[in-house]
Parts: sequence; structure tokens; C-alpha cells
Amino acid sequence: MKDILKTCGVIAMAAICMGVLTGCGERRAEHKIKSAAKEYIHAKYGFKPQITDFSFMHVGEYEWNSHKKNGGYVTMEYNGRTFQTYLLLNDPENSSDNYLQQDVDDRITAYFKEKLGCADVFVYTTYGAYQIRCGVPAEIVTYEDLIEKCDNIEIYVSTYGLERDRIAELDVSVFGNETEIYLVDCKSQADLSDSELVRSAITGAESDRRAELHDKFNAYYHFYHGETKETLY
Repeated sequence: MKDILKTCGVIAMAAICMGVLTGCGERRAEHKIKSAAKEYIHAKYGFKPQITDFSFMHVGEYEWNSHKKNGGYVTMEYNGRTFQTYLLLNDPENSSDNYLQQDVDDRITAYFKEKLGCADVFVYTTYGAYQIRCGVPAEIVTYEDLIEKCDNIEIYVSTYGLERDRIAELDVSVFGNETEIYLVDCKSQADLSDSELVRSAITGAESDRRAELHDKFNAYYHFYHGETKETLY
């Protein structure tokens, strides 16, 4: 019995030690990733942000070894703006951040407001790396860089009170020939900023659900290669 208890005690102690070592390893890895993320942002934009949150990137379902914790998502704040950085210690060239997202959305929104003469405009964008929404690599630092170098930009625009004749005022080529733009005019102002609803209009337009879209939208436009590709209603 004593031998059994002794063996159990050794196993328990080993488990505790392993847990402590794993915890220490994770803290070291977290510190390295956070520090590298701050340096990445400083080198790219010239400022040092505050870190507000962090989570490890999990490579696989059974990933737990501390020495494999080499990537993570770092939430940051600078000058009132919150954004994310995705960083890999062993592959920094694949790191990305979405600090530009607010600037990009504001600029696109201003363009559509001006050209459409419509005060109620909401813009939702997706582009860049898949790890975080609107994440772009180190070489994309400005809005102009994004339009020139990113080939997977999608812009979702919802309006309320659109005068359809103003669509002719748009020159969507300013967003790049590879950029896809989906524009809908909502029947209710309450639906204006519902990005999921706006994106559902796309899948609905590509199926047999077009009739039910009339309950939510007055118009639907799809632009690609710098021109109008499709007008459904």
C-alpha cells in the first residue's frame, strides 16, 4: 500500500511540476509574442500601442505544449482606436494587423456619401489575411497601398433613401479592378448597419431567394472589374 501511495505521490508531483513548467512556458511565449507585436506595429506605423488583450493561436485540437506556443492574437489600443495584430514568432513575414480598417471604412463611406448624395450609408469591408478581418501584412501601410496591392477586397455598402439615378455617378474603378462591391438600398433605416443582413442579400441574389429580398431591399447592385456586373432589381 505504501508503495502504491508513494507511486501516486510521485505521479501527482510530476503532474504539478509539468503544469508549473507549462504555465511558465506559456507566460514566456506570451511575453515574446506581445513584445514582437509591439515592435511590429512600431516599425510599421511609427507608434507604440498599449496591449489590452491576448490569446494564443491554436494549431491543432490537441495543441498544448508550451514550446509550440509561437503565435497569437494581440489586441491593442492607440489614440482611442482598438485593433488586432496576428503574429508568428517563427514566421514574422506572415504577421498582419487591421489598424488601417477604420481609415479605410471611413474613406470608402465618404466616397459613397458624396457620389450618391445619400446621408445614410454604411460600409462593411473584408480583405487581406484570413486570420483576422481586414488584416494586412507589413508592406501595406496606407489606403493607397491596400487598393494597389490587395487583390481580395470586398466592399459591402448599404444605403437608405438612395436615388437610383445617382448610381451613374460612381466610378468603382477607384477601388481597383479586382475589388468586388455589393450595394443594396434598404427599405428600413433600422437595417442599414446590419452587416449580416446585407451580406445575406448576396447569397440570396445568387439563389432562388430573390423574391423575398424585395421585403428588405429596394435595389441590389454588384460591381466587379471597375464596372457594374449585375443589377438584380
